[in-house]
Amino acid sequence: QNVADKLLDRKDPGAWNQAMMELGALVCVPRTPLCAACPLNSLCVARQQGKQLEIPARKDRKPIRRVERILVVVKRGRAMLLQPSILPKGFWELPQAGPHIQARARLGQFRHAILDSQYHCEVYEGSLAGRVPAGCRWWSESDLHQIPLSTASKKALQCLELTRDE
Repeated sequence: QNVADKLLDRKDPGAWNQAMMELGALVCVPRTPLCAACPLNSLCVARQQGKQLEIPARKDRKPIRRVERILVVVKRGRAMLLQPSILPKGFWELPQAGPHIQARARLGQFRHAILDSQYHCEVYEGSLAGRVPAGCRWWSESDLHQIPLSTASKKALQCLELTRDE
């Protein structure tokens, strides 16, 4: 820690952080570190102990979780029904097919990955069966670019745009 304190530029710590990230990404890489090119190799404890090939220790990867989702574009005039996203919180997304959301015409499909989850999403045009599910709300299509929309929903809406162009 004393070495880091001595090297840190207190006036521009962001530059220090960026330099350390670049060093880790380009020089101090797992399996084949480029120690000879490292400006800090004389200070490196891993190199001094001959452990530079062992650090960082490999982590066991979680198994890939495969998830099938059916996303539904439900429209009412120029408004679209969205539900609050579970992950990430604070975002909005298209609802999934269920008792209150009925899928009708298939618009397309796409794959989406988040960390250890691989999603296969099918996108449908659909309709609302009954009243709006709790938490869902209608958004004007013109406002969709102004709200935090999940990446999966953005990809799903591209399927809608592709069918419009045909």
